[in-house]
Amino acid sequence: MQQRAFSFPFIVVLMGIGAVSMILPGAHAAAVEDFHVMRAFLQSSMIMMFLTSLVAIATRNQVAKRQGRSFLLALLGTFIVLPLMLAIPFHEAVRNTSFLNSYFEMVSSLTTTGATLFEPERLPDSVHLWRGLVGWMGGLFVWITAVAVLAPMNLGGFEVLVWSSGQSGAQEKSFSNMIWASDTTERLARYGMRLFPIYSGLTLVLWAALM
Repeated sequence: MQQRAFSFPFIVVLMGIGAVSMILPGAHAAAVEDFHVMRAFLQSSMIMMFLTSLVAIATRNQVAKRQGRSFLLALLGTFIVLPLMLAIPFHEAVRNTSFLNSYFEMVSSLTTTGATLFEPERLPDSVHLWRGLVGWMGGLFVWITAVAVLAPMNLGGFEVLVWSSGQSGAQEKSFSNMIWASDTTERLARYGMRLFPIYSGLTLVLWAALM
């Protein structure tokens, strides 16, 4: 299942996760009988899943010649393009705001910076849930990609660890070759399965502590 999912471009996988995640705030809105917000999220989810399926069919099994550069571009696209999709149900649910404000809110949530343009009481509870969920997924995304993509490339601060460890040039090159011998998508799937339970467990612990 992991191999089948990651046979698609990384950004397409993230689009699919984002589309499916819209169901949760839609279900919450249904439970509290906020039917406008429910329709905004569930309709957006169905439309985005359909569009993601079309993109997935068109791009399946495309192999990048330079995987490192391809995944760095995917990281950039995640923080620029993906919020456009995530902002659609937010904009439809809030109504009295511009799409640019909605986009800013989703970029802020996905990057976990915490900046917001809205007073808390202005947003329905289901929209607050969506903001929190996007932030939660953004944190997990950064953690997985840091370990699976940036670390093997000695980027994002990992190059300092290599330098401080006193590895020789030959040792560093051997270490890099050993890591990159495994496919990047394979590493993403492997580390994703390892880190997701830890991340979820820590979330539950913090949730219980806050309660």
